[in-house]
Amino acid sequence: MGQNHPLKDKSKFYDLFRHNIYALKPYSPDDAFRMLKHLNEVAGNPLSDTQLNQIHWLAGGHARLLKIIFNIWVQEGKSGIMIEHFKDKPDVQQECQRILRNLHEDEQEVALLAARRLHVAEHPAILDHLERRGVLVRSDPVTWFSPLMGQFLRTYDKEAT
Repeated sequence: MGQNHPLKDKSKFYDLFRHNIYALKPYSPDDAFRMLKHLNEVAGNPLSDTQLNQIHWLAGGHARLLKIIFNIWVQEGKSGIMIEHFKDKPDVQQECQRILRNLHEDEQEVALLAARRLHVAEHPAILDHLERRGVLVRSDPVTWFSPLMGQFLRTYDKEAT
């Protein structure tokens, strides 16, 4: 208990089911708002409910993005929805990159194609899978769980990483 178990390398049982593991979807709007209310209370209530709703919209209910954006918003005293401001923040970039890298290679490729609106009709099963995992809200038209994630994918340069 409390020890790291490298299942990926040492467990035959893990090999049997690892391709069927789905990531947790983003929080529901109610759960995300409760999490943001809690963060806000702990921080001394610096943000209004309107600002918390804007944070939820930017993060799309993704737990880590919610916390990152909340912290940046409080630290910088921002107001209003600013995709352009948040999209270039290192913590936001790192989290979006982590989300992308945790997708299967085929899912990564289709996500990048979808973000650029290229040849996605050829991959209906993968698009469906991305929807079931919560990365896409819907595939037609392509709608990402977070506008920040969508922006990240549209500008992502695989060769630069």
